[in-house]
Amino acid sequence: MHQSPGAGSRYPGCRITELQGTEGRSQPGPTDQVADDAPAGIGEHERAMRNSAELEGGGAMGAENSWNWPPSMDAVVAAPESHRVLFENDDVRVLEVTIPAGHREPEHTHREPSVMIVDGPARIRYYQGGALTFSSPAGTAAAGTRADWMNPEGPHSVENVDTHPYHAIRVELRTPGRARLPD
Repeated sequence: MHQSPGAGSRYPGCRITELQGTEGRSQPGPTDQVADDAPAGIGEHERAMRNSAELEGGGAMGAENSWNWPPSMDAVVAAPESHRVLFENDDVRVLEVTIPAGHREPEHTHREPSVMIVDGPARIRYYQGGALTFSSPAGTAAAGTRADWMNPEGPHSVENVDTHPYHAIRVELRTPGRARLPD
């Protein structure tokens, strides 16, 4: 594994990490921007979220000052088949995200910034407010593990249009002093 400072990153203090693939080849590490010509399947969810934010004319979808969605839209409440809590405390919530092939998860939100670790990439379609805002090109899901920074996400859903499941671990970083969702 190789780490280097995220010079010029939109995320101060961010480190770029390259992970060794199963055949010993280096996989691309997280970046502060996913280029349009980046290998598809790498950062697809992040690319979709960013493209949607640009279409909305904003930065972080649902920034802390303007969070307008109820707790019932939280991913674990609104989309429990695809979001399972692996660990939770006052500082962090770790979710397992699984979307079966051919399945579209219900619309939901992610209030906190997070790190998304995709270890089972798949071709996806990303919807915001019911409108398709991103679709992975055919035959483009890349193998390997990828970690990307994710800003909070307003209402959205992801559809797996591939022939195998999508799998990721999402580590949500809680804002100090914010109350947890009721149990």
